[in-house]
Amino acid sequence: MTGDATRMALDLKIFGFQWKVFCEAVQTVWNTQVNSVQPFKRLHIKLARTIKGIKNWKKSKIGDTRLQLAIVKDIILRLETAKKNEPSHKMNSIY
Repeated sequence: MTGDATRMALDLKIFGFQWKVFCEAVQTVWNTQVNSVQPFKRLHIKLARTIKGIKNWKKSKIGDTRLQLAIVKDIILRLETAKKNEPSHKMNSIY
């Protein structure tokens, strides 16, 4: 792996993204039998199934990213508010 590829793999691991599991999920959907002899129709069906499979995989493995982002933003806001409301150590030493 090159430096960039290694960094990307590490970044993906940090977020719990497992490349091997993802590839297996895509491969399973891609290799599903297609009942058409027309090459472009076969390709269309395989791509449509793959898109749907990736969406299903994302929902089951990653979850609702919008909800996760909203939770993180709320936590950050609460921490920032708590920090602003916290009396500074300099003021405590005066009293």
